[in-house]
Amino acid sequence: MLGSLAIQAAPDMERLLDAVWKAEGGEKARVPYGITTVRVNSPNHARSIARRTLNRALNERPDLPWIEATARVYCPSESDPAGHRHWKKNVLYFYNR
Repeated sequence: MLGSLAIQAAPDMERLLDAVWKAEGGEKARVPYGITTVRVNSPNHARSIARRTLNRALNERPDLPWIEATARVYCPSESDPAGHRHWKKNVLYFYNR
């Protein structure tokens, strides 16, 4: 299973942020880190917002594997089932590289 070891343990936040950065388009992204809820001034500003968002997701749902908890915030399955699956797959891919 892709990323099965990474799913079980709590994520390394810097690796997770790097994975989200890459999954959301990296340098080529029009929206750094996929942050669309607030206006961001720079990629560093977006990273700090992403860090807070990911920490909140992990703290609110400690009963879920970290990838599921974060995916529910970043790309909820209710609003985009295919996007939700792809987001998890892509983030795990970059996290495990």
